[in-house]
Amino acid sequence: MIRRYINSVLNIVAAVAVLTAFAPMLSWSRLEGVPVPNHFDIHGVVDRVGDRSILLVVALVGLGVYILTLLAQIFPNIVNLPVPARKAGIANDAKRDLAAQLGLLLSLLFSFCANSTLSVAAGKTQTLNMWFIWGMIALVLVCIGAALFRIYRR
Repeated sequence: MIRRYINSVLNIVAAVAVLTAFAPMLSWSRLEGVPVPNHFDIHGVVDRVGDRSILLVVALVGLGVYILTLLAQIFPNIVNLPVPARKAGIANDAKRDLAAQLGLLLSLLFSFCANSTLSVAAGKTQTLNMWFIWGMIALVLVCIGAALFRIYRR
């Protein structure tokens, strides 16, 4: 019961994060002809610019990832792991929890990328904050490790 409540809260926060990824669309008309960063190097420095459509692409990919994590929570068997039959229930719970956690982390990541790209395009900052991205990647790996530990511990 408590897991469902926690997963519901994570899904609500993730939905809000996905919606904030679309916030740069509010500046859509002002970005006409403005060079918008399309790629950042490993240090967060812009190394390729293009048009404003990248902001929409990032937001739509974030929405797609969020929808996939919701589907993985509803249908945990689409996440294919070799699990003994006696651990099928534990594995399904772990996969649902992992999907909720990844949904939140990846939604935050896509929202950060969309809004930070807009900030760089507007000239408010010069680089992307890579610490946030590396932190999110580390949290994703921790969540995956914890789920695998839950499933495969003896």
